[in-house]
Amino acid sequence: MKKQIDDLSQEISDLRQRIKCKFCQESDLEVVLEPCGHLCCCQTCASRCDRCPICRAEISRRARTFLS
Repeated sequence: MKKQIDDLSQEISDLRQRIKCKFCQESDLEVVLEPCGHLCCCQTCASRCDRCPICRAEISRRARTFLS
């Protein structure tokens, strides 16, 4: 039972980390970069980039996303 709880705790921690901005690691992911479609930044960090940090494609548009 303890191993299952530890495994679930680790999984929750991993999921929380996956939704954090890849730059600041503080804010949640909020912006989809177009045309590549990568979701990797919060709004503040996305406004500072001119190229996608994942694939280096030039950013033509930033679309804000919302998690419900």
